[in-house]
Amino acid sequence: MILQQGQIVWATMPDPQGRNAKTRPALVYTPTAEITSDGFLDLVAITSQVGSFPPDVSVPLPWQRGGHRRTTLCQPSEAICTWVARVPVAEVRNTSGRVPLAEMTHILTILFAASETPTDSETPP
Repeated sequence: MILQQGQIVWATMPDPQGRNAKTRPALVYTPTAEITSDGFLDLVAITSQVGSFPPDVSVPLPWQRGGHRRTTLCQPSEAICTWVARVPVAEVRNTSGRVPLAEMTHILTILFAASETPTDSETPP
């Protein structure tokens, strides 16, 4: 199985509180060049519970009844940029479609901004 950044996969990951691990759809945000068969994937969870998460961390994804031609999503869904997990490549259950460039860029922008935000311990006195 060849995996790439922007691909939708099904993998076991916990809920946003770190509990209730189950197989869920997720988006690969690991750069393609860094993906190895014996490595790990950084994933952003995809949920069909649209509107359940703050809009500044939720990115709506294209969908269509019967399956979107690119994402294969068949119901309204969002990528939740604060719901992330790192899983072994070997634990990916299945692959699906791909997220279009505009949405992928938006997701990466949110993830990058979150990683650049200083924590309280990093804030100067």
